[in-house]
Amino acid sequence: MTDHPSALVSVSAPAMTMNMTTHTTLRAANIARQIEWDQDNQITAAYRGNELAGEVGEACNVIKKLERERLGILGSRASVEQLADELADVLICADLIAMHYSIDLEAAVARKFNATSEKVGLQTRLAVPDEREGNAAGEAYQVIGTLAAATGLFEHPEVQRALVHFSEGCPGEILPWGATLPKGDPA
Repeated sequence: MTDHPSALVSVSAPAMTMNMTTHTTLRAANIARQIEWDQDNQITAAYRGNELAGEVGEACNVIKKLERERLGILGSRASVEQLADELADVLICADLIAMHYSIDLEAAVARKFNATSEKVGLQTRLAVPDEREGNAAGEAYQVIGTLAAATGLFEHPEVQRALVHFSEGCPGEILPWGATLPKGDPA
């Protein structure tokens, strides 16, 4: 689930400056954001399940409104852009549940899609991700970098050593920091 290249971005607000990281995978972004959002790790699988059901319900409500308009029935309206937002929420929530149970959702989707194609005799298949270690290294790199930047420890030699270690296992475009770290021991 790649969206766009990563970079460390500074955003200036009138009264404050925040450092924000942009991640290339939904899982890495969900990991980083959950560390920020749920610092006491209180969110349970039951909460996540209810959250997912609520988001699916919101998407269905938008679909109902789009159908209402298509049929010419009076009532409130919605837009395809609103549906896109709700469907994005569904995917984010599904990944959070998968993350809770340590499920590689991308690989699970490929396996399930292919099994259904095979079961019903269709030729269309998804490529099954086989480079999981590279993605795991990239996600670890992003989480370590996010935590280090948030706590002011980014320049610490041990953090730099960990970042170099994890950067060796992932492609350059997955890295969240503007500059590529040097290979080897930074200390």
